[in-house]
Amino acid sequence: ALLIGAGTQGADFGIAVAAFALTAVLIVATGLARPLGRAVAAIPMPLANAMLAGILAGICLAPAQAVVRFPLQAIPPILAWLVALRLARRYAVVIALAMLVAVLCLVPPVTGAAAPASLPVLTWPHLVMPHWNTAAVLGLAVPLYLVTMASQNLPGLAVMRANGYEIDPGRSFVATGLGSVVTALFGGIPVNLAALTAALCAGPEAGADASRRWIASVVSGVVYIALGLGAG
Repeated sequence: ALLIGAGTQGADFGIAVAAFALTAVLIVATGLARPLGRAVAAIPMPLANAMLAGILAGICLAPAQAVVRFPLQAIPPILAWLVALRLARRYAVVIALAMLVAVLCLVPPVTGAAAPASLPVLTWPHLVMPHWNTAAVLGLAVPLYLVTMASQNLPGLAVMRANGYEIDPGRSFVATGLGSVVTALFGGIPVNLAALTAALCAGPEAGADASRRWIASVVSGVVYIALGLGAG
């Protein structure tokens, strides 16, 4: 959304890659500069939770919007999720996803939706060389850094703490920043604590044993990779 809002569509994608890399460097610097890391960690939890609420609001409203726009496709998965939430809470999302796949196979496609031209083909990562343009890169990297910190890393820390996990913000920022340097060269956005994913993988829905909830994160990562390779 930030890339579109910045008007980068149609521009040299190498500029965006350079901005991704610079954002990664800024995140690493945040982790290495202990005073800055402590300042970030000292942000009040209510404020961080408010940031998270702002992110979740649109996601929570999406099903209601889908019911209005695409009732045949949206209502069955939502009903399946509600029933499963009552009877098999841990598998509610999987059951809803299975219902969605079944509905998409049985219900006629949404009017105006383009049919696939061919069978899906695996897409492999390609190295993208950064292209430096000072004004464009800074104009994208600085907002991207602020958005990543404010809407993902800080709420992500709040989610982890709310679920009883105490993590070192500095080390987390260095690790995700270094990972972002690598992913940037393949056109990937900065790696972050992912407030939404943290909320899903760190809570009791991911398992009663808090010491084993890391499995949910690993499975999530594997699914992300599979979706990326199959995105066409």
